Amino acid sequence: MQCRTFECRVFQDLTAGRISKRTALALVRRARRWADRARRLLRRFRGDDELLPLSERFLRARRRAESDGADAGARETCADLSLVMHRLHLLAHERFHTRPGAGVPKS
Repeated sequence: MQCRTFECRVFQDLTAGRISKRTALALVRRARRWADRARRLLRRFRGDDELLPLSERFLRARRRAESDGADAGARETCADLSLVMHRLHLLAHERFHTRPGAGVPKS
């Protein structure tokens, strides 16, 4: 169990014994659920490119929803998407991102 490109804080906490495997998996499942919700909402926007990162897709969708030609449905979907992305960002920041100097012994 390791993140693709770096050892996230959940992985570090698991290997250091600060959290259980059950807790780590629950955190990963929660993050995946938020990301899946975002993907479902993003698919409602025409021209969504699923190969792009969620953050870029969200910015593009928001720009479309805020344009003069956007209908009420697009604006409502964008509002829902903004809340989902916010929750995902908070979870990632609070539990997955590593903190500068974390795990480095103080001299």
